Amino acid sequence: MNPNTTDLPEIIWEDSWCCVCLKPPNIPTVMGHDPRKESLATHLITLRPECGASTTDPRDGGFCHRLDRETSGVLVAAKTRESYEHLRGQFSKGTVQKHYLALVEETELEEGRLSHYLYGRHRRSQKVSVATEERPRSRKAELFFSHKPCDIPGASLLSINLITGLRHQIRAQLAAVGAPLIGDALYGSSQKLSDFPITASPVRGEERSFLLHAERLSFLHPETEEPLSFHAPLPI
Repeated sequence: MNPNTTDLPEIIWEDSWCCVCLKPPNIPTVMGHDPRKESLATHLITLRPECGASTTDPRDGGFCHRLDRETSGVLVAAKTRESYEHLRGQFSKGTVQKHYLALVEETELEEGRLSHYLYGRHRRSQKVSVATEERPRSRKAELFFSHKPCDIPGASLLSINLITGLRHQIRAQLAAVGAPLIGDALYGSSQKLSDFPITASPVRGEERSFLLHAERLSFLHPETEEPLSFHAPLPI
């Protein structure tokens, strides 16, 4: 159990339609098949029961998207069925803006667009496969990245604009071009994040195997359609 989950979730904004939470690393977003196991959704429903009633599957806790267990950052959850459907529609149409920070093994990649096809998982592994051309049952994955100032020897800090939102997309695409997240052994990193001088976190419970952080989320309010943007910087 994450040592600081008694304070979860950290709600950074809310109204009667939805709420925006800050997820720490090392906790799943939604409940699994065993509801006794801890998740961010479990904690959110305890504080805001209406979130659990906003979807046909209360295990989602009203969350309209997910972050991997190890990933931290901004998430939005719905409080009503109408707002859930509206927000899910925005994610499906690709109109939600999602920006991440990723600390990767040092790279001189020129900033720009990455486009791949993701498919399947390796047998007995959670790892997804990456191809440059379409494969059977593959899905197109796109992101844009740029470099941010970073004074950590042996590391590069990337700012990522996620166009699509597929399982392990950022981790898999960056590894495919030779820039795996530091500490992400599943995707080929041989280094440990704990060996790097990093003292930064916008959330309590900093222990993590790799650093991937959803720092900004922008969408339209589900009732007023007013543009909303939420930023949780990672001061690294």
